[in-house]
Amino acid sequence: MISPTQFHNSVHNAISGYWGIAAAARTPSSVVSAYDGSFSAGLLEAMTLLVSKQRPVLLIACDSDYPQPLYDARPVPDTFAVALLLTATPHPGKTIAQLDFCGDSLFTDSPVHTMDDDTLEALRRSIPAARCLPLLQAIARGEAGRIVLDYVNLPHLAVDVAPCR
Repeated sequence: MISPTQFHNSVHNAISGYWGIAAAARTPSSVVSAYDGSFSAGLLEAMTLLVSKQRPVLLIACDSDYPQPLYDARPVPDTFAVALLLTATPHPGKTIAQLDFCGDSLFTDSPVHTMDDDTLEALRRSIPAARCLPLLQAIARGEAGRIVLDYVNLPHLAVDVAPCR
């Protein structure tokens, strides 16, 4: 039998709600779930909110192993999390990269970027939130260019990244 006290923690936005209560946060939050395209779907929503609301947006993507029977449908071997604070204007000395969606080529049939390191590529493929690794690598290396990320299905999401100096 389903118990309401067990069910309330299984809703995918429960953690966001608990954080809001604990931090007395009155700002809106949303939770996006799009299978292996969840990071890209979250990034797309966060950038849309950033432009429409004209205020900073904190994007957090996190996965941990799912309970049964979800684990059988999508095994997640470990926990992975990433957070990006997105702002509309750069903050000198604090902003490390500029992200931009590619206008008319927001979505592309080009292949997704993968990791050269086999261990990191295995992590990227096995955990949905880790699909951000090619973007994080470009940011960490201070590289400029177009990064293609997994989305829900074809087409993929294309993001332009450039270092801020």
